[in-house]
Parts: sequence; C-alpha cells; structure tokens
Amino acid sequence: MFISLLFYFFVVSKKIRMKRYLFILALFTLFISGCGQKKDSVKDDISTVEMQKDKSGLNRMQPYKVDSCAMVNGKRFDYVIERVPCDSMAKVKSEVGDTYVDNHITLTVSSGGGTVFHRVFTKASFSAFVDSKVAKSSILEGIVFDRVEGGNLIFAGSVGDPETDMYTPFVLTITSGGSLSIKEDTVMDGYDETEEEASEAKKP
Repeated sequence: MFISLLFYFFVVSKKIRMKRYLFILALFTLFISGCGQKKDSVKDDISTVEMQKDKSGLNRMQPYKVDSCAMVNGKRFDYVIERVPCDSMAKVKSEVGDTYVDNHITLTVSSGGGTVFHRVFTKASFSAFVDSKVAKSSILEGIVFDRVEGGNLIFAGSVGDPETDMYTPFVLTITSGGSLSIKEDTVMDGYDETEEEASEAKKP
C-alpha cells in the first residue's frame, strides 16, 4: 500500500513531480547534427534553460535555437526549434512573488526544399491538458526532438512552474505529411500511467 501511494504521488499526479528529463534529453539531442553526426562543440547546451533576471526584475529563460534533422523511411526531414521569451504575453507570478516572462516556441519541419510543418506554440497550445488555474502559474518551457517512430517525428514538450520540478510533459507527433497531434505524456522512466490504471481496474 505504501509503495502504491508513493507511485501515485510522484508519478500518477496530474502535475508530475520529478526532475525535468525533457532538458536532459535536449542536451543529448544537441550533441546530434547532420542526421546522426556528432557535433564538435555544444554551445546550446543545458545552460539554455537557466533563468536570468533582467534590469526590470523580470525572470526569463535564455532564447535557444536548434537546427538539425532526422531520417524517416530513408527521407531526410530538417527541423528548426526556436524558443523566445515574449514580453507581449501575460506575465506569470510565482507563489513567492517572482515574475516570469512566458515563451513562444516556433517549430518548423521541412523536406525536399519545401515546408512540411510550421507552427508557433504558446502555453495556450496545450490548454486542453492543463487546468486553467495551473496554467496561470506555468510557462511553456521547451520543445525538443525525441525520436522517429512509425514513420513520424516525435517531439517532447513541457508546460510547468518556473524553477520548480512541477510540470506537465507532452508528446507532439508530426506525420511526414505535416499533420500534428498532441497528447499528455504518461510514460515516465518505463512506467506507463495508462497501463497501471488499466491494471488496477481489472483487479477484483
């Protein structure tokens, strides 16, 4: 019982409390360029997620831009991910009174000289999965390339409370034709929340 409660508190909770694997994944992603070739240097490393306070007292993430590619069924797809703090968006206040600038993230996928997908994401892009009260204290933290699966490009994203371990992860799937689907990521470190719930439902 105690172990089950720990699993629920740390994993099944709607706002998952754990270290942000997303940006660790981003670090490894940035080691890759040229569809599988290692970079000689990693300028845009994990430091891009650190907060900086400007002269006016606003906290903001550093901008970053990732330009890389992936192979899907033998065809090359280039992608560009660019995060920019946006001063025109509503500011986010923490429980201790710190004020944060939210981000917008542009994701572009191209292939064969043509644009397959282009969209500017904000926190509102994930509003179907994030409670409105939670969203008020959260920012869009990042989007990174994850993997190729089933002929699709899989990206990971997160919306969370700044400078805490409170966040909601998402899976963004982009097909080779440019269609997008978004779902909340329920798989963490080999644990699938949906499978656990189904297993519990079958118990007498």
